[in-house]
Amino acid sequence: MVNNNNGSTPASGNGGAAGSGSSAAGGGSQGKAASGAIPATTMPKHGFQDEVGAMASGIGSGIPDGTSLTLAGQSMQKQDVVAALQAVLALFADVDAGVQSLKQERLALKAALPGAHQLMVNLKAFLVSFLGKGNPSLAAFGIVEKPRRKLTPAEKAASAAKALATRELRGTLGKRAKQRVKFTGQVEVQTVMKPSGAPIAGLTALAPGGDTGASSSTPSAK
Repeated sequence: MVNNNNGSTPASGNGGAAGSGSSAAGGGSQGKAASGAIPATTMPKHGFQDEVGAMASGIGSGIPDGTSLTLAGQSMQKQDVVAALQAVLALFADVDAGVQSLKQERLALKAALPGAHQLMVNLKAFLVSFLGKGNPSLAAFGIVEKPRRKLTPAEKAASAAKALATRELRGTLGKRAKQRVKFTGQVEVQTVMKPSGAPIAGLTALAPGGDTGASSSTPSAK
């Protein structure tokens, strides 16, 4: 229910003092509230915020100033209604601005993290070298060495089995196993004489096609 009081009631007068800017915020040429609230036409539009903005704009421009609106059995002046709607829109605007600011801060943090991680690595390496590995004083810098977890008997057995299987797969042998591996075949070693008659050490192949003056490396018994 809408009652046009034309500002004659005390409530209308109070509303004129506190809400004149609010009533102006909703309508046409009076598009911005005195409190600095963002006009509904410039707010991001989504969901309930869009509905509130449209309502504030409609009441501000379509309901005469000084009109009393009966809402749920209670009377409210037009300017007070617009002011309440504008207050909600202002909260939406603050949240939207905070979201944008948070996005920028997250991007800045993401860009700074690689350098910060590297700085921490360098600092930890310096402190461990300066104070000594295992020094209790490192705890004051947040450097705490985690104790190595002891393997269970089952884990030890599994680890040994994996190591043995890996060794067999790679064909690697231990010191004792290597000592048992010896060449048992026959070998033949030959040398070729230089023109001067001196042997060429380490040459075991004969030139093809006839006698090259080769002699056995095994000296004859005298």
